Amino acid sequence: METIELVDSEIMRLSKITEELLTLSELEENGNRANLSQINIKRILEKMLKLFKNQISSKNLKLKASFNGDFEILGNKMHIEQVLFNLIDNAVKYSTPKKEIEISLNNDKYNKLLILDITNISEIIKEEDLPYIFDRFYKTSAITDKKGFGLGLSISKKIVENHNGSIKVGYNKDKKEITFKVYLPLFIEK
Repeated sequence: METIELVDSEIMRLSKITEELLTLSELEENGNRANLSQINIKRILEKMLKLFKNQISSKNLKLKASFNGDFEILGNKMHIEQVLFNLIDNAVKYSTPKKEIEISLNNDKYNKLLILDITNISEIIKEEDLPYIFDRFYKTSAITDKKGFGLGLSISKKIVENHNGSIKVGYNKDKKEITFKVYLPLFIEK
């Protein structure tokens, strides 16, 4: 019985990695040509935060969220949801317990970009990881769990780029804070 459970677990793991690789391949091949609509990032973000409420609570994390400005972009809702899910999932999963996660939405000074910031404190991510963090299959050596495949941030980066945006990561060594910044063009009615 134990062997069957192990085989079943391995099949599920391989199935998930295959699914993520296919997603990444499709994003690279087809870009973001289909299913574009006007979407409100704030609404999606609020939905994601409700989804992660129990995980945030179970790690005794404090959530500080602020939303200012315009939140409408032209995009693929499912893809944007995946980016937000990946970034919040990583922030919660790799945060030091009893610390704070800060999430904010703002606009640039020209009111042309939506800027999403997600900051958390982590003992796992190190400064030397930053140049590789968006590489496929990259996992810092401090991550010992086998749940992730190192594809989530690669997928997120490709989705953001397909939306004519950019994603960056910063690290404050003294505070052990990691910040992901996503820049997306605001929807402007013509």
